[in-house]
Amino acid sequence: MVLLVVQFGLWLHAEHVVGAAATQALAAARGDGGTAQAGTDQAHVVLDQLGGVVDIEHVSVVRDGDSVEVRIEGRCPQVVPFLAVPVTVRVAGPVERVTEPSESQW
Repeated sequence: MVLLVVQFGLWLHAEHVVGAAATQALAAARGDGGTAQAGTDQAHVVLDQLGGVVDIEHVSVVRDGDSVEVRIEGRCPQVVPFLAVPVTVRVAGPVERVTEPSESQW
């Protein structure tokens, strides 16, 4: 029972770490002049800074004309034998656009 509680705590912490990395990657990729590669790089930077809590299997950042999607998949450290706990976070948002105000807005 104790091992299950520890496993749940590790999974919860891993979800937060991967969520923070995905959020930072989204911010880097969706900004004016941002790229999918900038988002991927930012995700790896955050994951490296927050330590080896998650075994990352895949980082995907897709930016098209209107939106950005970030998906990070990994595995939580295994405490309970034969219980592999996946960690998957997906965040998405619109691409930011800088526009000039029209005269009717003045």
